[in-house]
This record gives sequence, C-alpha cells and structure tokens, in this order.
Amino acid sequence: MVRAAANVEVLKWARESLNLTIDDVARRMGRSSEEILAWESGKLLPTYVQLETLAYDVYKRPVAIFFFPEPPDEITLADSFRTLPDFELANLSPTVIKLIRRAQSLQLRLSDLCGGASPSDRNIVADLRLTHTTAVNRAADLLREYLGVPLEVQSSWRNADVAFKEWRNVIGDCGVFVFKEAFQQDEISGFCLYDEEFPIIYANNTLVETRQVFTLFHELAHLLLHTGGIAKIKDDYISALRPPERGVEVFCNKIVGAFLVPDADFAQRIRGLPIDDDHMSDLADYYCVSREVILRKLRDRRLVDQSTYDELAQRWRDQAGRKGGGREEGGGNWYANQRVYLGPKFIDIVLSAYYRNVIDIYGVAEHLGMKVDVARRFESHL
Repeated sequence: MVRAAANVEVLKWARESLNLTIDDVARRMGRSSEEILAWESGKLLPTYVQLETLAYDVYKRPVAIFFFPEPPDEITLADSFRTLPDFELANLSPTVIKLIRRAQSLQLRLSDLCGGASPSDRNIVADLRLTHTTAVNRAADLLREYLGVPLEVQSSWRNADVAFKEWRNVIGDCGVFVFKEAFQQDEISGFCLYDEEFPIIYANNTLVETRQVFTLFHELAHLLLHTGGIAKIKDDYISALRPPERGVEVFCNKIVGAFLVPDADFAQRIRGLPIDDDHMSDLADYYCVSREVILRKLRDRRLVDQSTYDELAQRWRDQAGRKGGGREEGGGNWYANQRVYLGPKFIDIVLSAYYRNVIDIYGVAEHLGMKVDVARRFESHL
C-alpha cells in the first residue's frame, strides 16, 4: 500500500477553500472523520489512491498541488466579490465555489485561445462605464441604446425563456460570455467575474427563466461598475454591507427594473389599472420579467406598501421554485444541455481553434471540461 506524502497545509487549504468541514469530506470519501483529521494533522498519510480520489472527486484540484511546499496563491472569494459580506461568502456551497473556480479558469482559457484580446467587435464593459451614482434611468437609457434592442422588440418575445436566449446573444455580441449551470444552491441565482477583455456571467439554470433574466442584467450592471458580484434570491444581506458596497447592490437592482421595465412606458400602462395578481402577471408577461420586478416597481411608486411587497414576493418565490422540478434543458439530451450551459459563443471559439489546428482533441476536451472520448462525440453531435 503506497502512502502519499501530501502537504498537510495544502490538504487543509483545499478543504477550507470549498467551505467543507472535516465531516463533509469524510462523508464524501466514505471514511471516518478521525481519519480525515489525521491526514490533515500529519499523523497518518493517505494512500495515493485515496489522495487521487480526494483531489479529483472532492476538491477538483490537480493531485500535484498536494505535494507543493505551501498552498498556491489564488484569487480568493473575498477578492472577487467585495460587495458580499463575509458571512454570506462562508455560506456558499462547494458546488458554487467550484463553479467560480471554473469561471476563473475559463477566463484564462479564453485569453489563451483569443490571444489576450476580446474576440467581439464591441466591448460593452470598456465602452459603457458607469458608477453607482449614475442616475438610474440615464444608465438604463444608455444600456438600451448600446444593446440596440427597442422595447417593442423585447415585448414581442413570447416568453422569458426566449427572452433569456435573445438577451444572452445580444450581450454575448457585446463581449460578455454567459454560461449556465445547475448551482445546487437555489438561493444563489448567479454571479459574474469582471475582466476588461473576458467578463463572465454565470446563471443558475435550475431557477425559472424570469429569474435568470433578472440575474443576467443584475450581473451585467456589476460588470459595468467593474466589479464581480453574486446575485441572491433574497436581498436582505444588503443591509449588512458598508455604504459603498450597499450603493453598488442597490444600483444593480434598480437598473434591472429601469432597463427591463422603462418608467415612462410602465407609468402609461398602469394608469387606471387595478393592482391585482392578474394585471401584475399580464405586465410581467409583456416585459418578459418576473412578477416580483413589477411588484418592486409598484412599491417604489408607493402603490403597494412594504408589507404587501414582502408577502407577495415570498409567496411567488415559493410558487416558482425550481423550473420543471429541476428538469434540465434539452429534454434530457446531455449534448444539448452542454451546448446550453457552455453557450454557442464559447464552443465556437474552442472548435474554431481545433479546426485551425491550434489545439488538438485533447485541448478541446480540456477547454470544454470533458473527457476526450466525450469531447469527440460532442463535436460530432454539433
């Protein structure tokens, strides 16, 4: 039985970087908590097979890292998401943390494949610079003008699913890469990582499409402020932020409503309209947004009070839950789902490099996060 002389400091760092406890790791490894603790204290060395399982299946790290003399430097969650309180960062699930690491890796891969420069003709994060003190309606108008999608086109989309796909394409053409994944933590609806050339937005695919649309623009607002961000279903954490960070989150929430539901048009449509569930649903369908966005607009106009807002918003969240009970897109077709998750823009960049012999099939597999034989079938499927 070959024992692996892993660095105990790196073992502990890898676990803590995913917000995992000793007991969490023990359950995933099928070992006792005492044994995992012994590995981290140096009293017992894991076998090489155990270390491989720990590295690849639990921590999603290269096994070589565990032989480093010290934990490697990497961008921390606090560095990436300055507007989220420490206690919220500590509550992120291992799955979400791994997705954030995946997004960081994707930025590096995109930079490598694209020669360090954005492949898009337009770059919205460079062209449209905002601050959280910018007048919200002015910011919404600038964004509408830049994206080039008039309200009459937005309102012609038949549902929020179509709206998300259309907005994703439009924003993608402006230099932002949008990915989707099942987060397995439904209180987190998405996040973004800022970069001047390769900004990334990730949306939680298990949430209803109207929430995904909201997330898309909440995170886009973060990018236009040159900050990373994490979107949560409930925004009660905002009160715990310091004033500058609180101002950023309030601005990002407000610009979503001001952009997707323009004030002038909204005022005209609600004139003389009874405020009830049916009419709020009709308005939400027209703008391809959630009823909560409409409700927030009504609250801001003092047409509903805070207690009514809280009650209805919570009821609608409970009713919505996960779309289709957590059903994946593509009717269970794994290849179709991966195309939705990765997005055609990123896939085209990877396969273009493959067809130009810049990378081989092993590079395709590495960039897409697949095994080689799966990557071959995926390319054939497309």
